[in-house]
Amino acid sequence: MKIETVEIHRQYKHIDVVLVINEGEYFICVEDKVDSGINSNQLYRYKNNITKKEKIIIDDKEYKDGEVIFCYFKTGDQNTFLGPLAHGYNTVNRESLLELLNHYSDEIESDIFKNYYNYIVKLNEDKESSWYSLYKELTKELTLAFPEKELKKTINSWEQWVDNLEDSKKQKAKISDANIKIKYLKNHMDKNRVVELAEDYIFIKSHFTYVPNQRGGFRAFYWGNYNKGEYHIYLQIGYYKYKGVPKYRLALRVGKLNDNNNDEKKEIRKRLYKKFTEEYPEYYVKPTRFSVGNSMAFAVLKDYQEINFEELQNNESKIDKLVDDLKRTLNHLDELGE
Repeated sequence: MKIETVEIHRQYKHIDVVLVINEGEYFICVEDKVDSGINSNQLYRYKNNITKKEKIIIDDKEYKDGEVIFCYFKTGDQNTFLGPLAHGYNTVNRESLLELLNHYSDEIESDIFKNYYNYIVKLNEDKESSWYSLYKELTKELTLAFPEKELKKTINSWEQWVDNLEDSKKQKAKISDANIKIKYLKNHMDKNRVVELAEDYIFIKSHFTYVPNQRGGFRAFYWGNYNKGEYHIYLQIGYYKYKGVPKYRLALRVGKLNDNNNDEKKEIRKRLYKKFTEEYPEYYVKPTRFSVGNSMAFAVLKDYQEINFEELQNNESKIDKLVDDLKRTLNHLDELGE
């Protein structure tokens, strides 16, 4: 394809950027994200807004019926690209963008280009020197360790959620992120594809997120999320305060307890704590304090009651040990969590 003209439009139908190539031969719709994530059904709505229209009219100019391409452009860290891929978006992350920009960094004299290039280089250095880079490598290893039955449980739980909705809500649910991911995962369930997804840091059973709270919030990393019917159990590297001092630890948590009263929550937590610490006392200890909520820590890995990320990043043997410890704990969650 020879590119003769390029028009740039912002916020057409709420899409961040629309590139019109060759007077409408192609439309490239870009959802531009730095650190924020995807809102509910956001990608579906944007795609539907433009593909369902008979004509594309931007700023009173009507274009011919060209090919529409969707791009999810992420310069910050992305916990998983499953959502954008399932919605049919092409994905561009910071690393692939930097690889492209590097080809032209010595050729283009534009100050705009150079400023943007330097910004992306600095952003990449900051991100790669942070604990996100360690997290990505850990999660790639752990994604390959998840049993296939757990992936199927994820699909089944989403399908059950849709089936249990009132009839008036089922139609909307069919276009929900959950239902679209069901279809995507069903087409990519073979073990080889799961390996490929993990190699590209596209994680199915793990994520990181920002957790807001009254103390200012924190970043947390999650692995596992085993569905045990009555509740979910998972691993979390998360933030807590001990005697006023902020710390990070690796905890075993139980969640999805919204329908339980406080006495039931305490009983579930007590049962899980007792089971894990009695079966494997060499690995698990009691948290510094027990709290009651819809998700709760019920045990902490003995060797990771306080995590020093800088020390971990520069110590290959400690990283290898952490990966082995995480894999073992995932097996324990699967084995003892019933």
